[in-house]
Amino acid sequence: AKAAHGAAKSGDPGTTISPGGTAPAPDPADGTEYAPETWLRGRYARAAHGYFDAVGHHPYMFPTNPLDAHWWNAFTQTQFLYDQMVANGDGNKQVWGTEMGAPTGTDPEALSEAQQTQWVHDNYQGWNTTFRAFTGPLGWFQLRDTGTNIAGRWQNLGLEPADRPPKPGAAA
Repeated sequence: AKAAHGAAKSGDPGTTISPGGTAPAPDPADGTEYAPETWLRGRYARAAHGYFDAVGHHPYMFPTNPLDAHWWNAFTQTQFLYDQMVANGDGNKQVWGTEMGAPTGTDPEALSEAQQTQWVHDNYQGWNTTFRAFTGPLGWFQLRDTGTNIAGRWQNLGLEPADRPPKPGAAA
């Protein structure tokens, strides 16, 4: 990470370096996954301070509304990441929402198109109000669905179906 940071900055001093994007995960006893806060704490323990400009985070939360504050909600975990940054002298840096979304369709964790529209609104409203002081950009994962199987959760994260006009969330 240190060598990559130096090389990138020497090539383009204005580039923003992020140590990847954290994803929603627990801290299981077997160590196969890390919660975002645990992952960032580990980065700092391995001397990452000074070698990144922003922390990338994927604040996915479906089927839970992003504004429902729960410790396990990845949207809420944005605050926990920033708290780690402050504790390690990086309070002047931002958390970037590098990927988020909410699928539509018939998968048990999918939302209706009306719910997805609300989630689009709530994600951006929460990002730009609750977390405004310490966040950067927030990006929706996919503009267009990758397939037409409405039972396939990962095929339906877009704001535009693959085979018909945009979902209402595109306008939100």
